[in-house]
Amino acid sequence: MDVSNFRELDEILAGEEYQIKTAHPFFIPKDNHVCEMNGIEVKKYNQEEVLQFQGDDRFDEAFCFDENSPDVLAVAAIIDHEIVGMAGASADSPYFWQIGINVNKEFEGRHIASGLVSILKRDIMEKDIVPYYGTSFSNLASQHVAAKAGFEVAWVELITEKIGRYNTNER
Repeated sequence: MDVSNFRELDEILAGEEYQIKTAHPFFIPKDNHVCEMNGIEVKKYNQEEVLQFQGDDRFDEAFCFDENSPDVLAVAAIIDHEIVGMAGASADSPYFWQIGINVNKEFEGRHIASGLVSILKRDIMEKDIVPYYGTSFSNLASQHVAAKAGFEVAWVELITEKIGRYNTNER
């Protein structure tokens, strides 16, 4: 994921009139430790219970509500009877489940995201399924959550676009 490698690849793609649009690192577990979340109540949800959150935009990263990748597990952080964070797992395949996370802005920086992601990671691994976590190359906070929750980069997805295709100066 060195920038110099992206530049070199961009030069190669330019010959075909393409450029790198975005890069998304994907992480898999390097261990099964769980991060401590002192003083925070944790509640787990099964596949049927997750459905109650459909349409709740507070959890747009935790759940996808897609029949091709059903949301199968979730774990919430609760403070004063309010859900302040939610991590969800979608069954993208029988062997790999993707983890998504949302934390209320007022509670960011309290390690809630890494705590929830690590709990869900452990629960998925106990089912002999590989949990994975994806984010954008530019989202350093999300990459930090993955690392703190015990994940490491396994692969990077590069998305390309035709050069000039999204030029906002064209009218």
